[in-house]
Amino acid sequence: MIDVQQLRLYKTGKVRDIYEMDNDKLVLSHSDRISAFDIVLTDEKTGKNAIPDKGSVLARLSRYFFEKAENAGIKTHFLEMPKGQENIIVVKTTDVFPVEFIMRHYLYGSYYNAFRNGQMELPPGSERVLAGKLSEPVFTPTTKAEKGEHDVLLPYFRSMEEGKEILYRIGDMLTESCDKAGMILCDFKIELGYDKDGSLIVIDELGTPDACRFWPRESYRTGQRVPSKDKQIVRDYLVDIGYKKAVDDAKSKGLQPPSPPELPSWLVEKVRETYIEIFESLTGERF
Repeated sequence: MIDVQQLRLYKTGKVRDIYEMDNDKLVLSHSDRISAFDIVLTDEKTGKNAIPDKGSVLARLSRYFFEKAENAGIKTHFLEMPKGQENIIVVKTTDVFPVEFIMRHYLYGSYYNAFRNGQMELPPGSERVLAGKLSEPVFTPTTKAEKGEHDVLLPYFRSMEEGKEILYRIGDMLTESCDKAGMILCDFKIELGYDKDGSLIVIDELGTPDACRFWPRESYRTGQRVPSKDKQIVRDYLVDIGYKKAVDDAKSKGLQPPSPPELPSWLVEKVRETYIEIFESLTGERF
């Protein structure tokens, strides 16, 4: 049993609290916080907008895919999950590479918006409509934003070739799991860091609804918004009620974004049920 209150808090992220252990180890405590558009929606003091069981889903899914990756010869920072503490994982300390490695299989989200604005070219043979299938996976790295900042698109450059190779291997692994579960992997992201031997390894989280966009295969249609089984449920709600526009307007004027609205109870429960469903579908385990 690990008592995080006895450890030094190293960093508080949007979702995870990171603590230092001895012997070059960190403890990642996964909270029930949820974020969207780089804004933490959950009030830590009151618990408003917390998603029950979300932290456990993230930690258990990450453990599952970290172990699956290790078995496939892909190095990760995962060491163990303490017995009886299903929202915590112990990991190796790494030097974080400050880039999010994103792979896209479909024309959707910010990639679709960039395409519409003339900022992106699609691979030849891709379907040029919303939710259209790309003829090949597209690699779109971004800077790793701190809490409250926004990710910035980066051009591809040769020094990230090793990271791109890891991304493609992870993509194959996640796609295989999604195929078996009757889902489509629209896009996903991973983060990487250097271990003490200088090897580039997978860190942070892996295969979770916070880091992937999952579509039910039976609901997929091109040319329209596709119902997601992930955090996109919350993003869509915030777009529909006008909060996303209010955030964008504030940022364009150099102002602080408005306080997050309270998420309705039906949405909180829907997100909780969706996260648990994804966990059970991908792992074959009961939550």
